[in-house]
Order: sequence, then C-alpha cells, then structure tokens
Amino acid sequence: MNLTRTKYDSLDFWNKFNESLSNLIMKKVGLMVLVIFSLTTLHISAQCRNQINKNGGGVCNSLATYLPQPVFSQEAIRYVNRSVVYVKVRIDKEGNVNSAEAHTESPLLNAQAVKAAYRAKFKVTKLSGEPVEVNCGIYYKIENVKVIPKKPNLGLVKLGKAVNLRKPNVSKSIQRKIGKTKYVLVEVEIDNTGRVISAKTIKGNKALYKASLKATKLSRFSPTLKGGILVNSIAVIKYEFSDEKKSNINVALESIKVEEPIILNHFPSGKLALFAPQPFYPEAARAINLSGKVVMQILVDIDGKVEKANIVSGHPLFHKSSIKAAKATIFPPQKLGRTPVKVRYNLVFNFKC
Repeated sequence: MNLTRTKYDSLDFWNKFNESLSNLIMKKVGLMVLVIFSLTTLHISAQCRNQINKNGGGVCNSLATYLPQPVFSQEAIRYVNRSVVYVKVRIDKEGNVNSAEAHTESPLLNAQAVKAAYRAKFKVTKLSGEPVEVNCGIYYKIENVKVIPKKPNLGLVKLGKAVNLRKPNVSKSIQRKIGKTKYVLVEVEIDNTGRVISAKTIKGNKALYKASLKATKLSRFSPTLKGGILVNSIAVIKYEFSDEKKSNINVALESIKVEEPIILNHFPSGKLALFAPQPFYPEAARAINLSGKVVMQILVDIDGKVEKANIVSGHPLFHKSSIKAAKATIFPPQKLGRTPVKVRYNLVFNFKC
C-alpha cells in the first residue's frame, strides 16, 4: 500500500515538474519572439526614417512619383536672393500632400511653390506593414523653372508723338482771302504704325482747309502703345498763320488719344463664328428634366474674341455653362472699311433634356 502511494507521489511530482518546465520554456519563447518583433519594428522604423532623410534635412524629392515644377512669375522672384525654395509638406497615407507651407521673403513666391507642392504625388510609406503619414520637404530650384513673362498692363498708355508735321503750301491768292480767323484744326486718324489713315477739318478758316488736309496726310507720327500693344490713335493738329507774314505757318500737335473701336450691332462681313462650342447640360438640370433657352448678349473685340458675355434671359441653372461656351466662341475679326470694329451680338443656346 505504501509502495503504491509512493509510486503515485513520484508520478505526480514528475507531472508537475514537466508542467513547470513547459511553462518556463513557453515564457522564454514568448519573450524571445517579443524581442525579435521589437527589433524588427525598430529596424523598419529606422529604414523609413533613413528613406525620408537620405537626401538630408527631411527632403523627399526622391520619393515623388509625380513632382510638377512650379511656374514663377517675374514679380515673384524679382526681389528674392536665393536659388532654391523649400516647401514643408505633410504626406498622407495615400501619398498625397495634405498640407504645405513655404517661408521666403516673397509671399507670391510662397504661394506659387505651395500650389505646385499640392499637386505632387509620393510613394506610400509603411511602418510594420501599415501606411503612415510623413513630414518632409520639397526643394524647388528657381533657375530650373519656367518664368512667366510679365503681363502687359492694359491700362497703361504711351501716346505717340509727331515725328514730321508738314506745313501747308498756301498760294498767294489764298493768303489774300485769309481774314480774322487765322488757324485750322484738323482731326487725324493714325494707324498702329504712325501713318495717317484719314483726316478731317473740324474748325478754322475754310479757305485753308484743302491745303491743311493735304499737309496732314503727309505727316508722320510715332506709334501709340496701350499695354505694350500697338494701337490706332486720334490726334488734333493746329495750323496757325502769322499776323505779320501770312506765308509763315506754325504747326503744333494739340492732342492725341487712343482711338476707341467702333461698336456695331451686326457683322459687316456677314461671317459668323469660326468656332462655336455648345454648352454642357448641367447635371442639376438633367436631374429635374429641365429644358429651356438662354439668350446672351456678347461683345466681340477687334481680334474676334468674346470680350464680354452677359445673360439676358434663361434659367439660372444654365447660366454658368452658357457663359463658358460664349466666352470660348471665336469670330472672324471685323472691319468697317479698313477700320477694325467691335461687334455687339446676341447668342442663343437651347437646352433640351
């Protein structure tokens, strides 16, 4: 009996020993697995950090799958004493830029660099197999980007000057007819090269009109510029005859101004649009099966482009697409004789569901 009990006690001892040993081994194995996992995580994290920082200072240009270059205007870089622009960005889990900021002495340069940064795309960075957000920076070299030329100021006008004002050739018989009125004012239309297109007398001694007009048409002027563009102009010339010697004539340019184009309500050539895109049908109007007509009044400039487009009538849902289509329409340039003219015209767009 005692032997049997001793035998069972011995078995129970060995069972407990094996169980304790197994638990100890499992704990050791679990601890080793945890250590290996931690080291692997740290290694991956270090790799990610090294990848972001491998260009120095957190630069991530090399991680970009699409990196459009900014387009800087001359005003933006005029007073900037640097060759590169650094934009600090935050890349989301999908590789898109969700925030960007640049700090240079030019606010305009900052805005143009940030605009380009938001369009960039990057490789997705993963940590332990999971996508993560990344803070880094993009460097843009100013000398490698396209510079927008300064747009002309259309309000700036540089008036032409008289280059060669001819004096009228007045015969003695006409000189005898000169009374108290001893001057003539002539209005001159000048083309964009400085040559006289037409001339008409507006005031003065009628006996001197013919000679004054002939002299005017032989005169020359420097071109007039509006916003850097050569334009036609209108000038007034004064011919004044001396009291002492009537053959002595003083010629002066009284005034000169930019010629405003004539606006017609029809196309002189009879030709309509060269390019007339149709407006798109808005989804909001399609959803309610809305149909209708939009009437627009447009102003076509001397180059055939639509300068203004105003809605006359039509449902508000059709307004935006109608204006966009109207401004994209191109007409042949119109002239009245040899004079370029603007045209005011009505456009009608029909929308059917």
